[in-house]
Amino acid sequence: MRMTQWPGTAVCGVLLAGLLAAPAEGVEWRSNQTFHSASLGRQATYDLLLPDFYSPLARYPVLYMLHERQQDYSVWRFHSNLAAAMGGRQFIVVLPSGTNSWYMGRYATFITRDLPDHIAATWPVSNLRGIAGIGAGGYGAFYVGGQVAALDARSFRTVSSMSGAFVDPSIALALDGVSINSRQQLAQSLTASAAMHVPLFFDCGNEDTFNNWGPTNYSLADSNDAMRDQLVARGRIVGTNVFYFRPAGDHTWTYWNSRIPAHLAFHESLFATFPSIAITSELGGASAVYTTDVVRVAGLASVADGIAAVAWSSSSRTLVTNGPAAGTDGWMADVPLGPGNNTITITATSFGGTNSSAEVTLFRRSFSFRVRKISVSKRHVVARTSDITFSDAVSLLSPPSGARFFALDALYQPLTDSFWQRKGAYSAKYRYKTTNIVVNAKVNGNPRKDTFVVSIKAPRTSTFTNFQDYVRPSTVVALTNQLDTYHGETNLPLNARGRFRYRGPWIIE
Repeated sequence: MRMTQWPGTAVCGVLLAGLLAAPAEGVEWRSNQTFHSASLGRQATYDLLLPDFYSPLARYPVLYMLHERQQDYSVWRFHSNLAAAMGGRQFIVVLPSGTNSWYMGRYATFITRDLPDHIAATWPVSNLRGIAGIGAGGYGAFYVGGQVAALDARSFRTVSSMSGAFVDPSIALALDGVSINSRQQLAQSLTASAAMHVPLFFDCGNEDTFNNWGPTNYSLADSNDAMRDQLVARGRIVGTNVFYFRPAGDHTWTYWNSRIPAHLAFHESLFATFPSIAITSELGGASAVYTTDVVRVAGLASVADGIAAVAWSSSSRTLVTNGPAAGTDGWMADVPLGPGNNTITITATSFGGTNSSAEVTLFRRSFSFRVRKISVSKRHVVARTSDITFSDAVSLLSPPSGARFFALDALYQPLTDSFWQRKGAYSAKYRYKTTNIVVNAKVNGNPRKDTFVVSIKAPRTSTFTNFQDYVRPSTVVALTNQLDTYHGETNLPLNARGRFRYRGPWIIE
């Protein structure tokens, strides 16, 4: 039986796509994407499909699709009709590699935590996630779909399986040395309170007797029947929150390609019951640097039964705040920013009670004058402070200028304009040398570096005797940096060795 329609199949992402700037038409493969997975301890590779009329301003649901054992992520690209079946659908598909893991152990953490976090940081997605799979991947989809709480994982709103390998655990152990859950254990986790609300959709070909599962003519179809029976015995209702089909077919891509459109339609129809969100304001993302303490975030929201409310929250190391946005279908909010990284979450709620959210991370640089390190010995002074030019180091190369100096207690060192040189987009460097003294200074205005370092050194051949005659250890001394109109000053305590050290966070992330 092929499913051709589900309630609410008019996906609201299509509406948003029409309201955004016109992007290119057509499903697009992004092959061989890589990132470092902490759970796997290595680089992980995946393929990704972007939908028709993809726009980086929209926030898309994501469907994760898990391959069969003895395959990898690229099998979808070479053997499936997935790209054709994705035509017109408004969600992103992610195709990871699970080797022969059955998506157990560290691979379960990879699928439910590492990968979704990477996708959220890299692509314009919402918090709506579904998961599907074939064979051992179908087993994996059911396993992780029911283990969200136990894995401290990112949740999935929809779960589906084709030809799921719901086999006796001894078979997976014999084939791949992997311990898997029984059908009873899977059903128990998928009917627990944390997962009972998640709809399940699965099928298996009636002639699926793939003998690599163990004994000759081992029937995966019968195993899927037994999986359905376990779910029903624990309270799932066929046709309401579990949908099971056993059409003609065997364990081949001919069968799976015949079923892929129905699985995509299942996930699409349920995604459509949740609001779609687009952040349309040009924020610049993680690479942008903000210098204001408030940013305006605006966008669109849509769902079939209407948007009841849009709210925002913002979280940084020093500031956590939230509030309602103005408007619903078209919304805006003025969001306060703390120094460092700010994670802004926009949540839209429908009149039907469903909600979804989208996140963006923005960086606001610190404008406080901070001191990391002061060290004063007999023949060397080093000071490391924050950049007082706030990324305007280039101005140091443009005489005529105002006063430029470094002062620490009774030590005063001019930083004359003619000795400055440009060193990169954010930096300028100063060097002055005589037989008695060598002065080096460097401004790094990169907001994620944010440093001004001064080094004053007396060479061994110098007639200079002792910097500690000018800068007194074991006392509170005044520090002043002056670069044209830019100024920073503070008082700080030096210990008996002439040192001060701040060991806290320099850049607030």
